[in-house]
Amino acid sequence: MGDREVVIFDLDGTLVRGDSFSRFLTELLVSRPVRGFLSSLVAGPMLVFPRLRRPAVNLWLWCATVGMSDAHYEQLVESYVDRHYRPQSGRRIESALDRVREHRAAGHEVVVVTGSEERLARRICRRLGLTGVEVLGSTLVRRRGALALSVHCYGPVKLARLRAQGFLGPIACAYTDSSADLPLLLAATDRVLVEPGAWNRRRVHARIGACPVLEKPADPAPRGHRAWIRFAMTISRRPSARTSPNSPVASNPLRR
Repeated sequence: MGDREVVIFDLDGTLVRGDSFSRFLTELLVSRPVRGFLSSLVAGPMLVFPRLRRPAVNLWLWCATVGMSDAHYEQLVESYVDRHYRPQSGRRIESALDRVREHRAAGHEVVVVTGSEERLARRICRRLGLTGVEVLGSTLVRRRGALALSVHCYGPVKLARLRAQGFLGPIACAYTDSSADLPLLLAATDRVLVEPGAWNRRRVHARIGACPVLEKPADPAPRGHRAWIRFAMTISRRPSARTSPNSPVASNPLRR
């Protein structure tokens, strides 16, 4: 902390693929199907209007966590992360994780600043083996017997939260996949995009110019070929025509 240079990484879409908190919240709502269905009938249309997005998320949070203790919530977080962020999960973005390790090995102070819920983000970073890394994220408070969004660490709030937590030094480099992080990118000396979508790539380059990009590795097999490969592997693993393997549990709505 203090005036030391820092290197900033986003989490969702940068270190891991997908929206971690949205998927986790969806999993909680699926476990309470009646509440999940009824709340989605109300909250879903609210997402169309920017001013109603926070109330929509809080409605989903209330339905998912009402009556739930903090200890139970953290147990669910741990279980979710352990199931969905294993090395073989396909959600880890190894090129960006290698950059974290390189910065740490060089003695740089690394901070992950994310829109995901902070306790969930910290557990994911531990599961990724990112030791010695500070994690700042969105925070929840207890309200009306459930959890509600307190600080949504998104867009310009990320930079404000970083400074408020005592990281006052220059930002040597910022890594992200999203144009929502333009305030961080503009504050950084160097910027790196990680597997950005076409729209985010165009928007960032239009604002700050060209910058290095960590591209997604090319898939060695076309989609149709991958389907046949998976089918062949499944058939080859079956011990008999009467048995079939159990499929793993899948996952999950919020972001950065």
